[in-house]
Amino acid sequence: MVEPGDDHTSSRRSAGPPEELPLDSLDWITIEAAYQALRGAPRYVGYLSLAATDLDAAVRNGDVPAMRRCFMYDRNRKLVGPECELLELAHWDERRLWVRSDGSLEVVEGAFRSRVRPILIYSVKGYAYFVWKPALAKVWPDVFASTPPSPTLTADPAAISTLLTPTPVAEEPQEERPETAAETPPAPSTVLAGNSEWPSAEQLKIAKAPKRKTILRKWPDLCRRYPHTYNADKVVAKEVSGRHLASHVGNVDPETARTFLRDLRTWLTRPR
Repeated sequence: MVEPGDDHTSSRRSAGPPEELPLDSLDWITIEAAYQALRGAPRYVGYLSLAATDLDAAVRNGDVPAMRRCFMYDRNRKLVGPECELLELAHWDERRLWVRSDGSLEVVEGAFRSRVRPILIYSVKGYAYFVWKPALAKVWPDVFASTPPSPTLTADPAAISTLLTPTPVAEEPQEERPETAAETPPAPSTVLAGNSEWPSAEQLKIAKAPKRKTILRKWPDLCRRYPHTYNADKVVAKEVSGRHLASHVGNVDPETARTFLRDLRTWLTRPR
């Protein structure tokens, strides 16, 4: 058991770089998955923040090795950081595990070692964080002895990103509206085969909506990069997250992304 105040970072950092571990191993699980597993332990029931505190301490102390994978691209379609990297303890000097208001976990960064207060913190964007399951099992054997592994790290980056986002329950308003005849999903054969073409801004009636036009401009590229996440069938079936789409597009809010998805779904299900 890792005590929240038990910080051996300084002494362990002198041991040098982290132990080499296979970055493509199925023994890496997302930090979010590890946190959700800890939340179910009897010792944390009613005190969920303690689960995050103990996990944060275990990672920063070196008891649990961590790695991260970059899935954000720049304008030249190059990753903004190393595809996979094993994290040294110094990485956590200015980063912490933080519990969101919805109960999910994220990595934030800020000047935590500064004496100036308050500290401004920011979410770390574009990276999926993982922890080493065998080490978790040593610290919490009753929790992680039978935890299933994450998907292979060579999988679609969008799928890995999705693991960091809790399954939306009621945040997608369009899923709660009663379906009309125009929105009834057609047979798969009537949906754009292979997403070979997409409507124009005029066809979607969004010519005067700049943010939705921005999404439309980036939509074909997202479909090519993440074909299992963004495609016509997913849109018609209301299986595309507005929040997820907004994060991939950038500079648009989730509600605008949801409106765009409604517009696109209406166009896809129009009478032929």
